[in-house]
Amino acid sequence: MAVITLPSVRTIIAGNGVTAFDKKAEFTLAEKMETVLYVNSTTNVSVPYSNIDNIKSIVFYSENDFTVNITMTIDSTSVTVPIATTGNFRLDPTSTFMTSVSAITLQSSSTTNISVTVNIYGAELGS
Repeated sequence: MAVITLPSVRTIIAGNGVTAFDKKAEFTLAEKMETVLYVNSTTNVSVPYSNIDNIKSIVFYSENDFTVNITMTIDSTSVTVPIATTGNFRLDPTSTFMTSVSAITLQSSSTTNISVTVNIYGAELGS
């Protein structure tokens, strides 16, 4: 009999002078998208998240500065929230949150292409 290890996405904060934090999202994987997107100062690249149902976690990673733009509807108004980051950015959205999202795009101020790894994981319903 094979042992099945459920996928998990984990964030750990540890060290001197910080409050320790260990968050682990574990779920039964239904669908996934793991890809690298290339962005620069003249492009605004769409993240193809709509093919994944019941999104459990979205992870963005780049060694360069980049911005994740989340466009969503709040009280019948379309709002874009820019999140500028370097390194890892993780979002564990609820289904209610994803219902309000109309687009996720990436951009960078770099004049040359930078790579951004995008991993999106969808869980089986009830997981």
